[in-house]
Amino acid sequence: MAGAFIAKRFVLKMDPGGFRLLMDGLLLLSGASLLVAAFI
Repeated sequence: MAGAFIAKRFVLKMDPGGFRLLMDGLLLLSGASLLVAAFI
């Protein structure tokens, strides 16, 4: 719950392009980790 409050402050200060780039990176990392876990 504390992480949500910290992240909210951080995200509200970001510009929309930076937020989109951050979300793309997180989705890429999570997808890659799921693929690695599926093959191991």
